[in-house]
Amino acid sequence: MIVTTVAAITFGYIGSQYFTRNIMYIIGGGMIGVGAVAYVITPGTKQKPTHTQPKEPAKTTRH
Repeated sequence: MIVTTVAAITFGYIGSQYFTRNIMYIIGGGMIGVGAVAYVITPGTKQKPTHTQPKEPAKTTRH
C-alpha cells in the first residue's frame, strides 16, 4: 500500500513536470474509470457456491 502511494505521488509529480495539464487530466480520468470498473465487476471468488447435487433424504432405522 505504501509503495503504491509513493509510486502514485512520484508519477503525478513527474507527469506534471513533463506532460501538459490536459494530458494529466486524461490520465487521471482514465484511472478513475479503471477503478470504477474494477469496483463494479465482482470477482468470481466472492460468489457463493451453488450445489448441483440433490440432498439425500435422512435415513431412518426401525427397530
